[in-house]
Amino acid sequence: MWVIALVINLLLFVTSTLLRRRFAQSHTVPASVTLALSYVLGVMPLSLIAGVIAPHDIIWSYWTMWLLLSASLFVAAFIWLSFIAIRYLPAALNQTIFQTRIPITILLGWLFLGEGLSINQLIGAACILMSGIVAVWAPAKAHRQGRSTHKHLVKGVLFTLASAIFLGIGVVVEKAAIQYMDIGAFFIFGFGLQSLWLILFAFWDWRKHPGIQLSRQLLRESALLGIVVAGIGVSYFIALQGANNISLIAALSAVVLPLTAVAAHFVLHERDDDKLLWVAIGLAVIGVIITAL
Repeated sequence: MWVIALVINLLLFVTSTLLRRRFAQSHTVPASVTLALSYVLGVMPLSLIAGVIAPHDIIWSYWTMWLLLSASLFVAAFIWLSFIAIRYLPAALNQTIFQTRIPITILLGWLFLGEGLSINQLIGAACILMSGIVAVWAPAKAHRQGRSTHKHLVKGVLFTLASAIFLGIGVVVEKAAIQYMDIGAFFIFGFGLQSLWLILFAFWDWRKHPGIQLSRQLLRESALLGIVVAGIGVSYFIALQGANNISLIAALSAVVLPLTAVAAHFVLHERDDDKLLWVAIGLAVIGVIITAL
């Protein structure tokens, strides 16, 4: 069951990457405003429904509240920074750099949660990370040859790295938090607090840009993005609860990189080098198979 949930999660994550890339390039509204709208219109309604349907008991304490507040802040910062980052970088390159979250998550999961990887899983994770190196070679090669220029390369890389660090920390804190609650409770309170942080970020930007106009197209697209993000969150926690190993989930989720590269090639027409992308896909598939043995 958790494997099916993870597959759904990966497909939805690729979809959200493509949507965020397209929205970031087509709208001038600050990222925080778009994200706050997506959470209010899409994420929260669905997460509330899922939370009420699923078991939602919670053991309240100051520690539980601290874990929820800190986890939601780290994840909200990741959501905000990653949206900014993908405005500056092609989807494949963005996701390649973003894979730095994997060693961060594995290291923190091992240090604070005692969750490590077996030899097979380490080998598989190495293959998946190698696929990322191969995938990044394509846009880098095109950039060197002058066929694909990234005007804000450094800025995009820095935002992507920052978002990866925040997510790596955030998911480990989330894993610690859900030990004190049912999964439904996290859908309600975890996503609720993420929405609150994003709304606060949006108000901050709104005060700096008082003339922001919210079009119907922006509202529709934000709602669509929110629905996809809600699906990502629900499927992720179902997979995490089933596997009960955040390091394993982090390693397997790296397969999203070659999937994103292919999707960006055909959907966004961000084309650099077909052969290298397919080699990356092959490495990622091999890595997933070895990890699952």
